Amino acid sequence: MFAMTAAHPTMPLPSYARVTNLRDGSSVVVRVNDRGPFKDGRVIDLSYAAAVRLGIAAKGTGEVEIQRITHREIAAASSSTSVAAAAPIAAPAAAAPPPTASPPPAASGRWAVQLGAFAGADRAQELLARVQAELARPQAGSLPAELQPRIESDGGLHRVLLGALPEREAAATLATRLAALLAATSRPT
Repeated sequence: MFAMTAAHPTMPLPSYARVTNLRDGSSVVVRVNDRGPFKDGRVIDLSYAAAVRLGIAAKGTGEVEIQRITHREIAAASSSTSVAAAAPIAAPAAAAPPPTASPPPAASGRWAVQLGAFAGADRAQELLARVQAELARPQAGSLPAELQPRIESDGGLHRVLLGALPEREAAATLATRLAALLAATSRPT
């Protein structure tokens, strides 16, 4: 409640995000460490401390923009920012803007289905190989090139992802289809 944390439905756990109040431009960096939001119609649930810093605690909700911050961006910012730029992030004039994020591997969208996340690259590679083998079976059919599984590494975390879709609903549909497909192709024959 008093930490700068948030709950988000799809961001990897843990990860970091810059949340900006669209009304006044104030922003905070939060650690996404839970799933949520817990009320319909919300994109993210912020801790009380984060909501206070953004000026939306009293109202309870507000329009915000969410930008995921990668470990690489955090490392780059910490090595290149001065002590003066380390002022509280709620004062946007004192905070240095984050480096621009690199585009996702497939340019068709920003939503993907995460199949697993590992500290060891070898474990991610094992899962990738298993998923590729299952998807190569005749019962699986074929997936378009932009939906092929891949590994994205960020700091010490290696994620096995599938797809790069323009909308969250398309990724949710793909996740449901993929769950049914992998369950069907994984059964012993």
